[in-house]
Amino acid sequence: MKRFLRLNSWFLVPFLIFQIAGLFIWHHSDQEVLFHSLHPTHTPFLDSLFRFGSFIGEWFGWILIALISFSYKIRFGIFSVVAMLGTGGVALLLKLYFFPDEMRPSHSLPLESLQVVPWVELQTSNSFPSGHTMAAFCLMAILNLRFNFKFPALGLLWFLIAVFIGYSRIYLNQHWPFDVLLGAIIGLSSTYFFFLVCQLIFNSLGKDALERSIFSLSTSLD
Repeated sequence: MKRFLRLNSWFLVPFLIFQIAGLFIWHHSDQEVLFHSLHPTHTPFLDSLFRFGSFIGEWFGWILIALISFSYKIRFGIFSVVAMLGTGGVALLLKLYFFPDEMRPSHSLPLESLQVVPWVELQTSNSFPSGHTMAAFCLMAILNLRFNFKFPALGLLWFLIAVFIGYSRIYLNQHWPFDVLLGAIIGLSSTYFFFLVCQLIFNSLGKDALERSIFSLSTSLD
């Protein structure tokens, strides 16, 4: 555990600071006031930037992380797919069955009070938790687990990218700040849970082939 915490400290320490500060501010703020305070004056550049940020948390990011993971080790690639699908499943479960009545800002606030971003379809229901934020922290946690042995300080970069994706959901009027804060916790926790489960299974199997890159495996079969 100590080794795990040390290798992931560049990701986990700022994450804890972010959560403590974010939850403190949320607890002492009105939800609608906090939502509007997190909206700067929109510009075409910011609109494009945060549309892209939200896009990273969708299929594009999933495929990219899967390729990076399988190019490292097959077992790590399998874990990444399990973590991404598992986290996505948890998000759907929470949205559809546990919190189906949580409405989004576009439903609860007057439309004229929102700075609507072009080419973004506003959703109205299933607000909690933010699935994109869960995916973002899952994807960035996977990257951190992949590179923390050689480049542990990159954990700070992965954390900032995850926050950027999460904030994009607020900027695009798709989620409340609380959806993003809790989505980050759930996404990261589920990823680490699947990592632990996969590690236990792979270690019990002891398959040497799983330690190889999928590309080196395909080469050996030629």
